[in-house]
Amino acid sequence: MRIAVGGISHETSSFAVVPTTIADFERGFGLYRGAEIARRFTGTNICTGGFLDGAAAHGFEAVPLMWG
Repeated sequence: MRIAVGGISHETSSFAVVPTTIADFERGFGLYRGAEIARRFTGTNICTGGFLDGAAAHGFEAVPLMWG
């Protein structure tokens, strides 16, 4: 079974007057696509790392899409 993996991490403030852009994600924790997601998050202690590790442990194929 193939399972899509991705995520968005964003802190929002109702007082912010400037919209968040793709460049903001790139300057922040990062913007990752495809195999970059597996390289960055496998074995880490965040949700995406858990999804990847769990998929591997249970024989599912993780298909990383985008994470920002």
